[in-house]
Amino acid sequence: MRRPWLSWFARAVPLLTCLLLASAGAAAAQAPGGVPVFELDPSWPAPLADPDAPWPDLDRNATSVAVDPRDHVWMMQLPTPAELEAENAGGPRVPRVFEFDLAGNVIRSWGGPGTSDVWMLEPDPDVPYPSGTPAEHGMFVDHDNNVWVTGNGHVALKFSPAGELLLQVGEPGRTNGSNDTALLGNSCELTVDPATNELYVADGYNNRRVIVFDAATGDYSRHWGAYGNRPVDFELTDEGLYSDDSQLYAPDAPPQPQFLAVHCVRVARDGTVYVCDRQRNRVQVFRRDGTFVTEFPVAPDTPAELGFPQGVGAVNFGSASTIGFSTDAEQHYLYVGDNMNDAIWIHQRSDLALLGSIDTNRAANHYLSVDSAGNIYNSGLQKFVFRGVR
Repeated sequence: MRRPWLSWFARAVPLLTCLLLASAGAAAAQAPGGVPVFELDPSWPAPLADPDAPWPDLDRNATSVAVDPRDHVWMMQLPTPAELEAENAGGPRVPRVFEFDLAGNVIRSWGGPGTSDVWMLEPDPDVPYPSGTPAEHGMFVDHDNNVWVTGNGHVALKFSPAGELLLQVGEPGRTNGSNDTALLGNSCELTVDPATNELYVADGYNNRRVIVFDAATGDYSRHWGAYGNRPVDFELTDEGLYSDDSQLYAPDAPPQPQFLAVHCVRVARDGTVYVCDRQRNRVQVFRRDGTFVTEFPVAPDTPAELGFPQGVGAVNFGSASTIGFSTDAEQHYLYVGDNMNDAIWIHQRSDLALLGSIDTNRAANHYLSVDSAGNIYNSGLQKFVFRGVR
């Protein structure tokens, strides 16, 4: 049977090549031959200096990971249910955000409801996906070392490296659909474009869009849905599940006109914007202004039906979870983290060709980040050392 995603590549190659030629020049659009090679560094992170320290748990995945301009690695980790229960009962406060130095030592921690007047909200345990998601979900460290976090509760927050709240986008507990210009909808992740100092939010669990704000003031700029169109919200049942199973992904069906789970957004140096539509097993590509360029599939046969019909307990999240770039001047390579298939897919950015993959720990690729040397860190607390292109 002919799959529609095969035709996506036919559209992808000329469209994306034209964009890159216009923005970065013909030489930049031609990637060097070969495939990036990586080697797992089993010594990272370093053991905790205090072996009795309860946090972070280096044997447990983080929800997100980010590399700052100094190549320090930041991660966000959830408390266990027991830790959270103890904290809520007046026990020790569990930090959520951890900073690692170049050697992988934990040097700072903060985060959680005690950090500031505003923080993400613990989900209602009786409400399933897409509303019942972890409080602390996605993070990014920008070019000025500001630490951005987002998650359940409809806020995106900007902190200093020491944990001082600098900016709040959205209001805790308030949402108003995918076309509201002030309120978020259980956003997943975020990134800052240093060329424009704009904040891009993957506003994608309750809402179905990318939304852009001024990163200094929080003022709204623009938003868009799949294919650059106006986003349309999906109807949910009283239990919080999708009411219409036709909205869910099927490998042999025509591409869906709306996003389902806008799980990541990243901006390349040339202004190309990449958006992970995780539960449609695809990445869509845009210009900064939201103009659609192309899309490409990621492991298109991956099951992606969470929320319907299984409901609570369903685990098929889809493939395209997170994105990073190689650190050469033209960012020739695109790394797509796949949390379902335990792989990081390596694509050539000029034509989106799939070149290879990196095997990872199970469910380790919720998010990933790349340091200045080209090394990849994933939320499974793994470091993959870049060994060159071969």
